[in-house]
Amino acid sequence: MTESTRDVLPLPRFAAFVASLFRDDDGVAYSWRRHVHRRAVELGHPVYVAEVENPEIASGAGPEPLSIVDTLTDALKRCDRLILVLIPRRQALGSPVRIGDAKTAVSYIEIETVCAMLARIPISLLVRADFSVDNECRELIPIFGGSIHPGCVHRFERNDEIAGLVEQIIQAPNQNLSAFELASFVKSGIRARRQHELSHERATLFLGDQPSLAARTPRLDLVSTVLDLARDERSIDQRLSRLWIARRELGVWEVTRRGAPTDPLVRKLLADALAQWASASAWMGLHGYLWLGQIEALSQLALLTSSSHPTAEHSGGLSSAYYSSAKLLRGTERLRMLMKAMQHTYREHALPGDRHGVLAVRASIYLQMGNVIGARMLYRKVLDYREAHAFSADLIAEARVEWAFSLAVTGQPSKALHLIREDLAVIERPGFRVRALRKAAIIAKLLRRQDEAVALRQEAESLAKQFALRDQLRQMNE
Repeated sequence: MTESTRDVLPLPRFAAFVASLFRDDDGVAYSWRRHVHRRAVELGHPVYVAEVENPEIASGAGPEPLSIVDTLTDALKRCDRLILVLIPRRQALGSPVRIGDAKTAVSYIEIETVCAMLARIPISLLVRADFSVDNECRELIPIFGGSIHPGCVHRFERNDEIAGLVEQIIQAPNQNLSAFELASFVKSGIRARRQHELSHERATLFLGDQPSLAARTPRLDLVSTVLDLARDERSIDQRLSRLWIARRELGVWEVTRRGAPTDPLVRKLLADALAQWASASAWMGLHGYLWLGQIEALSQLALLTSSSHPTAEHSGGLSSAYYSSAKLLRGTERLRMLMKAMQHTYREHALPGDRHGVLAVRASIYLQMGNVIGARMLYRKVLDYREAHAFSADLIAEARVEWAFSLAVTGQPSKALHLIREDLAVIERPGFRVRALRKAAIIAKLLRRQDEAVALRQEAESLAKQFALRDQLRQMNE
C-alpha cells in the first residue's frame, strides 16, 4: 500500500473505547486490557485500547503539550460507546494528564468521560465490588451522572470478568441517541434550567455552583498555558478539552453567590476560562446541558465580574445564549425564551462594550418573531456601525451575511446570494464561514439552484464536522 493510498483510507471505527488506565499503582500494565482487546477482535467487534492501538502513548508522555489527550479524544469520536472501568487504586480516576513535567488536576479518564458526555456518546460503567467512591469521584458524579443510564452500570468481583462484560456490552443493540431522542434530551435540559430559575429565582451556574473540584493548589502558570493553548485551537472538541483542564485547575477557588476570589490574576484567569467556555459551548450546541452550557458559564462570569459591585447589572452575552436555546423550543415555550433573550439585549446594550453585537442578537430575535423589516433595519445598522468604525474585513463580512440573509427573507434572494458569495472570499473563521455557507445554501435552494445549494451545503457540512461545530450541523439537519 502506498503512502498516498494510506492517507485517503478512512480511519477504523470501534465498537467501544475502553477508558484509559495505562499503569496500576505499582507501574505495571493492566493485563486485562489486552485480554479485552484480543477477545473483541476475535468477536469481530474491535474495541479501542490505547496502549494496543497507539503504543507510542502508553508511557503517558507526548511530544507536544496535550498530544496524548488529542490522540485519545480523536479515537473516542470513532467509537460507538465509552466503557469506563472503576477499580480500586490510589488515584481512582487514573493517571493525571501531563503538560511537560507538570501533572494537572485532571485524569485521562476524566477527559475521555467529559468528551463522551458532550458528544452524547453512550457511556457504560463497570464497577468492581470493592471500589469505594472517593471525594474526587463523589464531586464529579452530579456532573457526569445524567449521561450514564442506570441500565448501563455493571458490577463485577474479579478483573477476569471484565472481558465477558465488555463482550455483552458491545454485542448489545447500538445505544446511540436518535435525532428525536437527542432533541428531547436538549429540550429537557432547557426546561430543567428554566424550572431551576423559577424555583430558586436565580440562574444556574457552571458546574452546578459546586465547591472546589481541585484537590490541591493549582499552578497559575500552568493554567495560563492551557488557556493560551485553548485559544489557539480551531477545533471546538480540542478547545473544550483544554478549557476543562483549566477550569478544574481553578476549581479550588469558588465563584458562587457567596463570593469570589480577590486575587487579580486568579480573577483574570477565571474570567478567561469562563468566557472561552461560553463561546466554545455555543458553537458545539451545548444549550441543553444543565451545569455545563453557555448560560451557566456566562452566569458565573457575571458573578465574577460584578462581585465587587453586587447591584451592577451584567448580562454578559446571555441574550445570545437564551436566543439559541429558544430556537430549540416550540410554541409558547419558544416565545417565552425569546422574550427573555430580548430583555437581556436591552440590559446589555446599556453596558459598555460590544453594543453592535447586542443589536445583531436583537435583530435575530426579531427575525424569529416574524418582524422581518425590523430585523433587516437592525442588521443594516450593525453593518453600518462596523464599516464606519473600520472593523476588520472579516467582521464586516460576517455582519453583511446577516443583513444579506434578511434581504432574502424580504424578497431579494438573488442580491442576497451575490453578497454572501462575495463575503465568503473574506470570512476565514470556521464557525462564521459555516454559518455563511449554510445560509447561502438555503437561499440557493429558494432560487431553485439545486446543484449550487447541494455544493454549498456539502462544503458547510465538511467544515462543521472538521471543527466539531455541532450546533451548525444540527441547524443544517433540521
